[in-house]
Amino acid sequence: SASMWADMLEFSGTEIIEISERMVGNVAGVLVDKATYKSLEEQYGKVDILTIIQATEEGSITAGYTNPFTSTSGLNFLASTLYSYDKSDPLSSSAVEGFNKFQNNVPFVAYSTLQMRDAAENNTFTSFILEYQGYYNNLELKNNYEFLPYGIRHDNPLYAVAGISDDKLELIKAFELFKKNTGFPHRLVIAGSEDSSYIEEIYSAISKSPFRNDIFVTGHFPHKNFPLLYANSEACIFPSIDEGVGLSVLEAMSTGIPVLCTDKASLSEINKNAFLLINPDDTEQFASSIEKICTDLQMRDKIIKTAIEWSNMFNWEKSVNQTLTLVQNAVSLKK
Repeated sequence: SASMWADMLEFSGTEIIEISERMVGNVAGVLVDKATYKSLEEQYGKVDILTIIQATEEGSITAGYTNPFTSTSGLNFLASTLYSYDKSDPLSSSAVEGFNKFQNNVPFVAYSTLQMRDAAENNTFTSFILEYQGYYNNLELKNNYEFLPYGIRHDNPLYAVAGISDDKLELIKAFELFKKNTGFPHRLVIAGSEDSSYIEEIYSAISKSPFRNDIFVTGHFPHKNFPLLYANSEACIFPSIDEGVGLSVLEAMSTGIPVLCTDKASLSEINKNAFLLINPDDTEQFASSIEKICTDLQMRDKIIKTAIEWSNMFNWEKSVNQTLTLVQNAVSLKK
């Protein structure tokens, strides 16, 4: 939802193409309840993001923000806070030291805006971050909180990242139909990278979709960060029509989220009871399966339980021991 993600991708060597600089205008901000705002104004003379940082560091208020690994607002806030301590070098030792002082008075880093709002209602936070659209469209928040903008804008730019496979195109179509049928707030995150001749069609499909603001493409995604991605997902979908052993499927199954898997490749041979099969060529069935995995709690729990039990049968230590046994037996037969 902000250009900083594209900047990081380019810095890491990922080739990206800007399709639209601004799709939906937005900005991040700190919400401060009106009583606290008035108190800060009397104490510091003015109230802005720098005041919030200083007041939090001094223990005058408690601030809440979302995990920078999973939230644009959280990452923006982290960068803004570091910058406030050292404008010439936000990663200097003095900036990091200043941030640590600030962080010492933050009760916890929330994983979602909802978690932050619950904490604010319980008086855990006297200020927390939120995008302006979420603030403006909530009458209760507008009546009880002041909005203080910070950092770079969240204008929801659209970028093309080279290397997304054509089966993702069918996933986008199914996700769009799922959103139309249900009106659910779910978002689609497409992770991974591979050469594809369908890249222009894929990003054309995203840009034309009425739900384009709910579709995110990560490009190359570090494998070490996948557990965090799984943990914040409703389900994991594998629409691939050309797969090998299916280690990624087993990995997702072991994290405790339900998996939807194509019936066109070898993946379906892993264990049909451990995931929900989809037909990537049937958009209606595909969309219906996504809806089912989100709403049928009994089926969902059954799939998760079976998947965890099944995935526990596969581990590298067991694989190495069995391979070693085969080699030893083969050597013994030759003797």
